[in-house]
Amino acid sequence: MISQPSEGNLQDLVKQNERVPASGLILVDPQGPSILLILQKQRWRREPSWNIPGGLRDRGETSWEAALREFSEEVGQSAQIERHLETIRKNRFDYHVAVGSCKAGKRSSEA
Repeated sequence: MISQPSEGNLQDLVKQNERVPASGLILVDPQGPSILLILQKQRWRREPSWNIPGGLRDRGETSWEAALREFSEEVGQSAQIERHLETIRKNRFDYHVAVGSCKAGKRSSEA
Protein backbone atom coordinates (compact mmCIF):
# COMPACT_ATOMS: atom_id res chain seq x y z
CA MET A 1 0.00 0.00 0.00
CA ILE A 2 1.35 3.45 -0.96
CA SER A 3 0.67 6.24 1.50
CA GLN A 4 0.29 9.89 0.58
CA PRO A 5 3.31 11.96 1.60
CA SER A 6 2.70 14.64 4.18
CA GLU A 7 2.93 18.25 3.04
CA GLY A 8 6.25 18.74 4.84
CA ASN A 9 7.80 15.59 3.35
CA LEU A 10 6.59 16.51 -0.13
CA GLN A 11 8.19 19.97 0.13
CA ASP A 12 11.48 18.40 1.24
CA LEU A 13 11.37 15.96 -1.69
CA VAL A 14 10.76 18.78 -4.18
CA LYS A 15 13.64 20.81 -2.72
CA GLN A 16 16.03 17.85 -2.92
CA ASN A 17 15.20 17.10 -6.56
CA GLU A 18 14.59 20.64 -7.71
CA ARG A 19 18.15 21.28 -8.87
CA VAL A 20 21.30 19.23 -9.01
CA PRO A 21 24.33 21.51 -8.87
CA ALA A 22 25.57 21.36 -12.46
CA SER A 23 26.79 23.93 -14.95
CA GLY A 24 27.50 24.29 -18.64
CA LEU A 25 29.11 26.91 -20.85
CA ILE A 26 27.50 28.03 -24.11
CA LEU A 27 30.40 29.74 -25.87
CA VAL A 28 29.27 32.10 -28.64
CA ASP A 29 31.79 32.88 -31.40
CA PRO A 30 32.43 36.66 -31.52
CA GLN A 31 33.05 36.42 -35.29
CA GLY A 32 29.70 34.94 -36.19
CA PRO A 33 26.49 33.28 -35.07
CA SER A 34 27.82 29.92 -33.92
CA ILE A 35 28.29 28.07 -30.64
CA LEU A 36 30.67 25.29 -29.63
CA LEU A 37 29.13 21.86 -29.00
CA ILE A 38 30.86 18.57 -28.26
CA LEU A 39 29.99 15.13 -29.59
CA GLN A 40 29.63 12.72 -26.66
CA LYS A 41 28.80 9.05 -26.33
CA GLN A 42 26.45 8.55 -23.40
CA ARG A 43 26.10 5.16 -21.70
CA TRP A 44 22.33 5.17 -22.06
CA ARG A 45 22.28 6.11 -25.78
CA ARG A 46 23.28 4.03 -28.76
CA GLU A 47 24.55 6.92 -30.85
CA PRO A 48 26.70 9.87 -29.81
CA SER A 49 24.88 13.19 -29.45
CA TRP A 50 25.82 16.87 -29.61
CA ASN A 51 25.95 18.50 -26.18
CA ILE A 52 26.85 21.69 -24.38
CA PRO A 53 30.11 21.21 -22.44
CA GLY A 54 29.22 20.88 -18.77
CA GLY A 55 28.78 18.66 -15.76
CA LEU A 56 28.43 18.43 -12.01
CA ARG A 57 29.96 21.02 -9.72
CA ASP A 58 32.71 20.07 -7.32
CA ARG A 59 32.23 20.81 -3.64
CA GLY A 60 32.78 24.51 -2.92
CA GLU A 61 32.83 25.44 -6.59
CA THR A 62 30.64 28.23 -7.94
CA SER A 63 28.42 27.65 -10.93
CA TRP A 64 30.68 29.82 -13.13
CA GLU A 65 33.88 28.06 -11.95
CA ALA A 66 32.31 24.67 -12.70
CA ALA A 67 31.26 25.79 -16.18
CA LEU A 68 34.83 26.91 -17.03
CA ARG A 69 36.39 23.75 -15.55
CA GLU A 70 34.00 21.41 -17.32
CA PHE A 71 34.56 23.26 -20.60
CA SER A 72 38.33 22.80 -20.25
CA GLU A 73 38.01 19.13 -19.33
CA GLU A 74 35.65 18.28 -22.16
CA VAL A 75 37.02 20.51 -24.92
CA GLY A 76 40.71 20.29 -23.97
CA GLN A 77 41.20 24.06 -24.35
CA SER A 78 40.52 27.05 -22.19
CA ALA A 79 37.61 29.39 -22.81
CA GLN A 80 38.73 32.96 -23.41
CA ILE A 81 35.70 34.93 -22.26
CA GLU A 82 35.07 38.40 -23.70
CA ARG A 83 31.79 38.96 -21.88
CA HIS A 84 29.20 36.99 -19.94
CA LEU A 85 25.73 37.51 -21.45
CA GLU A 86 23.38 35.64 -19.15
CA THR A 87 22.75 32.56 -17.05
CA ILE A 88 19.86 30.31 -18.02
CA ARG A 89 18.55 27.98 -15.33
CA LYS A 90 16.87 24.94 -16.88
CA ASN A 91 16.06 21.65 -15.21
CA ARG A 92 19.20 20.64 -13.35
CA PHE A 93 21.69 22.97 -15.04
CA ASP A 94 22.89 26.54 -14.95
CA TYR A 95 23.86 27.33 -18.54
CA HIS A 96 26.22 30.30 -18.74
CA VAL A 97 26.04 32.07 -22.09
CA ALA A 98 29.23 33.97 -22.92
CA VAL A 99 30.94 35.48 -25.95
CA GLY A 100 34.46 34.17 -26.41
CA SER A 101 36.77 31.72 -28.09
CA CYS A 102 38.91 28.66 -27.38
CA LYS A 103 42.61 28.94 -26.72
CA ALA A 104 45.12 26.14 -26.45
CA GLY A 105 47.37 26.21 -23.42
CA LYS A 106 46.24 26.82 -19.87
CA ARG A 107 42.87 25.41 -19.01
CA SER A 108 40.15 27.82 -17.83
CA SER A 109 40.30 26.52 -14.29
CA GLU A 110 44.04 27.33 -14.13
CA ALA A 111 43.74 30.87 -15.48
